[in-house]
Amino acid sequence: MTGKFEAFLFALFFTFWCVRLYYKLYDKKIRKYILSIGVLIVFWMFVRMSKGIVCNVTMERYIWYLYYVALIFTPALFYICSKYILGKLTKKQKYLIYGISSILLLLVLTNDLHELVFIFNNTLSDYDNYKHNIGYYLISGWIFYLFGGAMISLAKDRIKVRKNLKAYLPLIVLLVGFIYNVLYVLNVSIIRDINMSVFNSALICVGLELMFYLGLIPNNSKYIKAFENSHLSILISSYDGKIIYKTKYNVHANDFLKDISKGKIKEHYKYGDIHCDIIKNKDGYVFLERTLTELNKIRNEVAKNKKELLKQKDILIKEEKNKKELTEITTRTETINKIENKLNEKRIEAEKLLNGNINKDTLSKIKKIIIYSKKKSMLIISEINNEIFSSESIKVICEELFKSMNEAGLLIVKDKININANTMNKIYDILYELISNDDDLAIMAYFYKDKGLKLKIIINKKIDIKNKNIKAKIKTYDNDTEYIFNVGEL
Repeated sequence: MTGKFEAFLFALFFTFWCVRLYYKLYDKKIRKYILSIGVLIVFWMFVRMSKGIVCNVTMERYIWYLYYVALIFTPALFYICSKYILGKLTKKQKYLIYGISSILLLLVLTNDLHELVFIFNNTLSDYDNYKHNIGYYLISGWIFYLFGGAMISLAKDRIKVRKNLKAYLPLIVLLVGFIYNVLYVLNVSIIRDINMSVFNSALICVGLELMFYLGLIPNNSKYIKAFENSHLSILISSYDGKIIYKTKYNVHANDFLKDISKGKIKEHYKYGDIHCDIIKNKDGYVFLERTLTELNKIRNEVAKNKKELLKQKDILIKEEKNKKELTEITTRTETINKIENKLNEKRIEAEKLLNGNINKDTLSKIKKIIIYSKKKSMLIISEINNEIFSSESIKVICEELFKSMNEAGLLIVKDKININANTMNKIYDILYELISNDDDLAIMAYFYKDKGLKLKIIINKKIDIKNKNIKAKIKTYDNDTEYIFNVGEL
């Protein structure tokens, strides 16, 4: 395989590697520096290919000089990048590194004038026959100083956070590069047969990948935008208090970050309705913020609605009394007959209870029958009068039933609805059927629309429905039972 073809294959490989770097790095400045290194390596490969294509000896020599663009500025960019990662980069430092590197590159490009970098034994035309001069050793020293200094600084910083000597492994790659270049200068034939540009470029890639793997260079977080836009209020920091990730939502982490520097971290932080938990992992801390504002808001809203419902209850009682007085004489007979039939059913039921053993439970059931009969009479009148019940009316009637029968109950009407008295009667019978079967119930009921009006009831016990006219879908959980009833059309 010729040197040109070998350089071409590696140029393709390094190009794909550059694309991978873009998706591997999330910090814009780190990405800029590391991608620039990748571009310099690809440039080096194309320069290496060009050297064997041109026929002019002078052009070949200057193309050879251009190798040092990548050789000098790759470590310079890497050193500046390391200072940025450590938070120690200043403009003065950056300009100094670029300045010295530019002077050394200029020294190479003008070598024909002074031969301070390469001394040609015969003539400039025979540039393959040369010796290294002091300029070359200055450049080599500068390269290894930048690479070594950057690697050691990043390793020390990493060890402060996580005690692991693996952080110094990239120095082995640098040592291999140093030994190779020493043997190259000593003109060892086996080393000279190796493509120097490909070998050094490959070493740089291996070194960077090793630093990615060890976490010396922040990477593998292309999902940072998704994390920032999360609805969670969360912050992730290192053990020394440096913020690694943070969502856009408000995170009250100032006290926590101060406590890290003091070495006195609490497990929980509280700011009014905001509760914050600290979770420790192998790399640092996770600060998770939870707010109870919405929950307290709902509680206040429920209390406010309860007061309003009590007012509505009094209003409805007065309205019912007025409606009863205005009922037409022609409908009274039908109403009274229907009431009498219903009361007769309950009377028979009460008599059966009285004929048995009279105890506290029996008296409780008779009391419930009386309460039911009283309200049921009014609902039957409403049905004959074709009355319509609004969401608030439904809530009042059901809450009144819970209260009068001394049961803990909550009714929620999810949507604004209006139902006729027939549907209201069904609902009342359903609730009574469940309440009358047991005492000390905790009931939560709410309406929703799903191909008609549905009533879902959750009770802390399982109750068998004895009334055959009442049908329900029943689901049983560990401690609760769910009943779903079709109560009417909308």
